[in-house]
Amino acid sequence: EMTQINFTIPCSFDERLIDALDDLNQKHSGAKVASEVYGSLATAPVPSSRPSNILPEIEMSELEKFIALCHAKGIKFSYTQNGLCMGSKEHTLERATEIGQFFRDIVNTGIDAITITNPYLMEIFHLQSPKIPITVSTIANTSSIQHVRRYKENGASKICISQDSNRDFDLINAIARMELGVVVVLNNPCL
Repeated sequence: EMTQINFTIPCSFDERLIDALDDLNQKHSGAKVASEVYGSLATAPVPSSRPSNILPEIEMSELEKFIALCHAKGIKFSYTQNGLCMGSKEHTLERATEIGQFFRDIVNTGIDAITITNPYLMEIFHLQSPKIPITVSTIANTSSIQHVRRYKENGASKICISQDSNRDFDLINAIARMELGVVVVLNNPCL
């Protein structure tokens, strides 16, 4: 049985990127060059690891239209919510309420998956939207099976392992045996 390799590409919310990825996918029938793109909003109550000053300023409605374009071309969209720390503000009632509403809003845009770093936020998202797959961000620095077990308990379906573990085939095989997807970062800088 051959393992399928899927590429996930960072996006800038430029429609030309999706057209170009669709062209590549069409040229390589039977295998998708790009099965998924990922991105996040510059202004959101839940941070991304990408600095907001380099993210395009788009509204939730524009995100929804972009995701619809991706879907029309057979490309999935993963929302990236992989900021590492919120200074424990996520534990206040006001902020938790705001985060819960934000999660509902992004789910309503049609996202296919979400990438999360914070285990607490992962648990909240999974309780709210159990059918949306969760990928653990590489920023979580997952490098042990103990980490993987905790993330699986919180609803993760894929683990983007620590970049230092990209060649740790024992860990990769152990994750696969747990019926979780394994994601390996090929190129560190996001576009």
